[in-house]
Amino acid sequence: MTNDPSFDQNALAAVKPGIEGVLAEIAVQLERFFSAPANNAAALEVAKVESRRLLGVLKMVGLEGVAVFCAELEIALSELAAHPQQVSEMQREVLPRAIIAIQDYLHALANGAKNASLRLFPQYQELQQLRGMETSFEMDLFFPNLAVQLPQHLLSTPPKGDARATFKVHRTQYQQALLRWLRQEDVEATIQQMQQALDGVKRSVPQDDGRAFWWIASALLDCIKMDGLPPELNARKLLGRIDQQIRTVAEGKSADVRPVLNEMLYLIARSHAVSKQVEEIKQVYALDDYLPEHPTIPPGELQQLLGNMRDQLRITQECWEKAVQGEESACEQFMKLAEQLVMHSEKLDRNTLQYLAKQIQVLSEYASTTEHARLIAIDMAMALLLLNSGIENYNRLDNGFQEQARILSERMQAAIKQQPEDIRQLGELIDLHYQMEQAEVMVPLANEMLVNLQHVEQGLNAYFSERYPTRNCPVCCGY
Repeated sequence: MTNDPSFDQNALAAVKPGIEGVLAEIAVQLERFFSAPANNAAALEVAKVESRRLLGVLKMVGLEGVAVFCAELEIALSELAAHPQQVSEMQREVLPRAIIAIQDYLHALANGAKNASLRLFPQYQELQQLRGMETSFEMDLFFPNLAVQLPQHLLSTPPKGDARATFKVHRTQYQQALLRWLRQEDVEATIQQMQQALDGVKRSVPQDDGRAFWWIASALLDCIKMDGLPPELNARKLLGRIDQQIRTVAEGKSADVRPVLNEMLYLIARSHAVSKQVEEIKQVYALDDYLPEHPTIPPGELQQLLGNMRDQLRITQECWEKAVQGEESACEQFMKLAEQLVMHSEKLDRNTLQYLAKQIQVLSEYASTTEHARLIAIDMAMALLLLNSGIENYNRLDNGFQEQARILSERMQAAIKQQPEDIRQLGELIDLHYQMEQAEVMVPLANEMLVNLQHVEQGLNAYFSERYPTRNCPVCCGY
């Protein structure tokens, strides 16, 4: 198994000329139909037949996301054929644009682009709007390669004997925790209980790709626990489908888990949260490759956005100091300011400052009184300082920054619950901060050394040019 794209590049190269011919034929027949809809219904029937042929070829070469897009195109053509006298201006614009989108996408793939069919989502959304659908889902076009090399730690533990006997116990544990989570009762503890149940199932299944499902499901719970999922993504139904998969395994049956795996991986890919497990899954499945690249923010605009967030943060820090010092009205004001920090962070590149800003905002709700604020006074101040460091070092952010944010968030949550301080966490935080400081010092130091070396080189060139005007420099070239 490899981490290569799931589609067959050689097969695509072989069929691409034929696909281009089919797309050209659909475009010609559409144009003929639109020129005189009342008299050219046959042209639309030809376009439908060709789109069905195209759908089969795309599935054959493994371009499942493009196939879903093409299926939506076929539906649009069928609905147009059912009401040829009701051609709208929107149909005249959207259908040719959809064909061009497929052509451009396949051309980009042939030239080495990643198979991120989410790039087709804007046109996919337009096609669905043609048939009255108000909401479209990116997940429809998300098809990561599941044939990857799994990490050794998933494969090294032998399965337990008589595994089926334990599946009922694990499912009961999972269901009880899920029910409490749906009621929002002790959220962190219930998620941990669900993860323990999934870990038990994972250790009981054979050493093959079956373990990947439970590993990914546990990482999804990490994202939920850390409040890393964008607000528009709801994982409730997905957690129910995980329960159904436990039942399927317990009964010794098999089921197609690809749709559930795709959905779990999509949510993980979109999550702002970072844990070691989540980060490992993102790397193993190369999830970033399947997301459309965000347009790069122009340098001038980026600096303005960071400047606005810096100003907002300064006001927020001052407000936090007042809240800790006993000013009750500052607590409510701090919550509003923290919410504005999240709004500023959402305008920046994905997976940069969003997670830390969101954690500050979530935890600000716990600090609704000065008494509660004092419980997390130091850690919240550290989180605000870390956010400031993130703004100042925006172009050099790495996993160390996100890990510090995660540790600070966990420390504040523990303080709110009045749990004993975890000294190991504090040690990890200090180590990570030291590493970041070292990196921040080394970069300007290296630049300064480079400038000094350039001055030395210029001095040597001037000296030897004056002393040996007809000869090469003995240091660089010899006589």
